[in-house]
Amino acid sequence: MVSKKDFYEFIENDIVTKDDKEKYAYAHKKQKIAIRFYLFSGAAFLLFVLFLLLSCIGVNSGDNSVFLSVLFVVSIATSIALFIIATFYLAKSRYNFYVDKEKIVGYLLQGYTYKYARKDYISKDIFKVSPFYEPYDHYRGADYLSIKIPNKDGSPSQVELCVSDLNVTDTRTRTTRNSKGERVTETYTVTIFYGVFGIVEFPKSFKTNLAINHGSKYKKIKTEDVKFDKEFAVRASDELEAYCILTPSMMKKLQLLHAKNHFSIVLVDNKMYLELGNNLFTTKNVKELNGDYFLDFYNDVNELISIVNEIKNNSKVFKLE
Repeated sequence: MVSKKDFYEFIENDIVTKDDKEKYAYAHKKQKIAIRFYLFSGAAFLLFVLFLLLSCIGVNSGDNSVFLSVLFVVSIATSIALFIIATFYLAKSRYNFYVDKEKIVGYLLQGYTYKYARKDYISKDIFKVSPFYEPYDHYRGADYLSIKIPNKDGSPSQVELCVSDLNVTDTRTRTTRNSKGERVTETYTVTIFYGVFGIVEFPKSFKTNLAINHGSKYKKIKTEDVKFDKEFAVRASDELEAYCILTPSMMKKLQLLHAKNHFSIVLVDNKMYLELGNNLFTTKNVKELNGDYFLDFYNDVNELISIVNEIKNNSKVFKLE
């Protein structure tokens, strides 16, 4: 995979145009103005609340009453006016430029065999047998990416990392009571899964099932790294075999991924399932539109490939078949 420096320069020179930079800077400026107006609106509203409290405690005689009434009206009117202005500027602050994702992926994964389709996603059948499955009625996704992970000598292997964005929800009903005490039925939506879902299938089965940051029936285990144990909840069906997976190198890679994302990884049979709490093409909130904008995407893909390689090249973790 290309270096971070080369990727930065590619985004800066080949993806982001001068017009994009100018429009993004204009939108960012409007966003800052909107925030200021929201703060002023909040301050005016606090004055309104203060004058309301003064009225309630009885400071309402003679000229004070008239003065408070005027301030009461002025403060609420100012608050509403500033809120409207802030909302106007916020609407002007939105700028989404077209991103040539295919071009970005193609540059990033030079030397890899891969497939990318922005409108495709991992199938329902794969999700249904994963540890993240719960009953659902809506299943949507995007940005399917599969990457063949080569062997150390560069030769092709059977191991393939497949990821995509998923948005899985379930519509449910519940019975509550309204203000009159009557029983009513309401409909609500539960998010089953939102973020990046991934799967890797290895040629051999693992010696132990392992779950990181995912509730499971397995026994919770501790490592010799206190900091790692504070950051991760690790469960395994075989504690000793789990330590063969959780090498110092592997734990460092997991910590790098954890530094930017909520994530879960589950190893079961010969498969690795994963969840990232953001979308695949997550962009950084930068003041200036430049190569940093897609840096999270670069880091996520790089670190996922690194984790898969770490497992694939560790023969101690697989059963002899």
